[in-house]
Amino acid sequence: MAQILIVDDNQKIQRMLSRALCDYRIETAVSGKEALLKIKSNQFHAVLLDVVLPDVSDLELLKEIKKLQPFCHVIVMTGYASITLAVEAKQ
Repeated sequence: MAQILIVDDNQKIQRMLSRALCDYRIETAVSGKEALLKIKSNQFHAVLLDVVLPDVSDLELLKEIKKLQPFCHVIVMTGYASITLAVEAKQ
């Protein structure tokens, strides 16, 4: 069964996504620091990542995830979308 990490500081969004993805094993994190701890100790197939977190800047966490787990799929979520952010995330 695929394991997915949901990284978002909004627990309502975490719960909604967890329910929608109920066929998968779900882990959650409310901060970049917590997410990195989980990524270092677990193998994830995908990460749903809010790029606006209280303790990391922009796409810093995305870069760390790809360093630690290069084959992990990362889906970037944000309520503050821009073309610049999309280009940076893709790179």
